[in-house]
Amino acid sequence: MQANTVLSYDPLDTDDDAGFEAVRRIYEHAIVASERKTAEELRHMIRREDYRFFVAREAGTVVGFSIAFVAKEEPLALLEYMAVAPEHRSRGLGAELFSATVRSLLEGAPGCCILLEVDSPREASPDQQLRVRRQDFYRRLGCRRVDDLHYILPLPGNMPQMDLFLYVDAPPPLRVSREQVRRWLQIVYDRVYECSREDPRIGRMLHGTPEHLPLI
Repeated sequence: MQANTVLSYDPLDTDDDAGFEAVRRIYEHAIVASERKTAEELRHMIRREDYRFFVAREAGTVVGFSIAFVAKEEPLALLEYMAVAPEHRSRGLGAELFSATVRSLLEGAPGCCILLEVDSPREASPDQQLRVRRQDFYRRLGCRRVDDLHYILPLPGNMPQMDLFLYVDAPPPLRVSREQVRRWLQIVYDRVYECSREDPRIGRMLHGTPEHLPLI
């Protein structure tokens, strides 16, 4: 079944308490506890000038959301979270939500590079096939994985292995320079996770990588 044409897609107003609660419920169902922010942290993010919250509604009901960080230093964004309510999945809403998010981000920052942190299927896990399908989903939408980079999510606890994906509003390049990736990682670690731009995990990620990392 395809997404319904009555779907609307808009920014979430900071004073829309009902919309926020709907987003929070979908968020808590979709995001594993180790990677989840508190409701107060989410409210703080809504008030930040460098964050964008978007909601998809069908007949007035929130059926999905996306949350993106937008850097000020250079045309860069991180699509931090995106999810569809369980009862509305398998209808094409995820792809529509991604496309609408990308359009909104590019309207505000033409030429923006959009990063995504995606669970890696490299490690054995109960949800390994789900990880494969999720990466295939993003590839079908035009995203490419930064090869030779084992992304480290800077959160406490035992984090899953991650990959870093890139979306650009053009045919994707074949590779990206190591120094460009370093700048992206420094911005994300600093502005999204409140870690130092000299965090040693950035060096570990890039150690031994080629001067230009392939996008696959």
